[in-house]
Amino acid sequence: MRYKRSIAVPAYFVLSLVWIFWIADRQVFFGEPLGDLLVVISIVGLHVVTGLAVGSWWALFLPYTVVLVAYPLGYPSGLRGEPPEIWRALLAWSPVLVAFLALGVALSRLGPWQGGLGVR
Repeated sequence: MRYKRSIAVPAYFVLSLVWIFWIADRQVFFGEPLGDLLVVISIVGLHVVTGLAVGSWWALFLPYTVVLVAYPLGYPSGLRGEPPEIWRALLAWSPVLVAFLALGVALSRLGPWQGGLGVR
């Protein structure tokens, strides 16, 4: 795929914004273990696939740009429990998200496909 990087980065931002403004801000799956599990699996998958598609180490900065976008939100509008501000939670989880991006980048560089997602 010739344009995988130019598709992967905007798709990452769109899906991250959907997650921030819909799921995290409104706390859609609060108290639902299955919903929480699906969110975690989709977030991990998003970061690994983005790392695979981009295949470059600069992709490790992507979660920190999402933190900047979430800064104006403040606290979630649902306010169930005692959640931190959205941007602080994203900043706290950013090292984990960077690790999953790094896993994807490493797989794209070290795997037998060497170039991301198996297509050159």
